[in-house]
Amino acid sequence: GRVEARIRVFARLLLTASFLLAMLRPAHADLIVPANAVVNLGSGVVDLACTDVIVAGSLQVASGSIVNARHVTIQAGGTIDGGSGIVELGGNWTSAGQFIAGTSQVRFRDLCGLATATIAGNTTFANASFATAIGKNYVFATGTTQTVNNRLEIAGTAALPIQFRSSTPSQVAFINLLLSGVQAIQHVGV
Repeated sequence: GRVEARIRVFARLLLTASFLLAMLRPAHADLIVPANAVVNLGSGVVDLACTDVIVAGSLQVASGSIVNARHVTIQAGGTIDGGSGIVELGGNWTSAGQFIAGTSQVRFRDLCGLATATIAGNTTFANASFATAIGKNYVFATGTTQTVNNRLEIAGTAALPIQFRSSTPSQVAFINLLLSGVQAIQHVGV
């Protein structure tokens, strides 16, 4: 009787303590679009709180927004259709699939505590913005080309200029702003 009752009380305390500890852990919820799946944001906003976007199927941003993403990965066979929406990230952009630019904006920002971000794969952006107040270092995969159709912004500060680097020293990566495009570039080290 008594020993069994004490064991039950102790077991309940352990379960309660385990539950409370689980509640204190931060939630982690990547936006994952599996192969053959379609996700359409419509006009919605998805705040990823520094988790990742991983697309093997089709992600349609439409007129919506993805904000506070850490890394964006378009896997082989995956597609992100930017529509007229916004994709905002603090980390790596990796494209082994397809990005359909539309009139969208892709904003690379000082998010998620990342001082360096890698841009891999060839991507055509409608509008691309790289802005930092911390002198962030962007590393572009050697031999890749990032094309910008409309507007290219590259902005650091006088005290902490933004840094653009190739992944292999003395070899190049390319940013191609189309002739019809406009640029706003200040405080950058290349």
